[in-house]
Amino acid sequence: DRGTLPHNELPPETGVLKMIQQRSRNIIWLNPEPPVAWGTGDSEMENYRPFCQMVREAGTINHLQAAMDEMLRLTMRAA
Repeated sequence: DRGTLPHNELPPETGVLKMIQQRSRNIIWLNPEPPVAWGTGDSEMENYRPFCQMVREAGTINHLQAAMDEMLRLTMRAA
């Protein structure tokens, strides 16, 4: 029964993410886990990464600031 499984033990549903990617400009994924944890344990980040323009660690305010700075640079470059 899927209702009894913790969220991270569900299938990664990459098909849904691919559909979102096809219908949107970009996917930017902010992950609270450090990159060394991506693809380990129950992490599916390595399966999601190919559908994202940008994937960044965002576990601290400094990580969030760096991600926002990078998003602004990308936006300015595209304008």
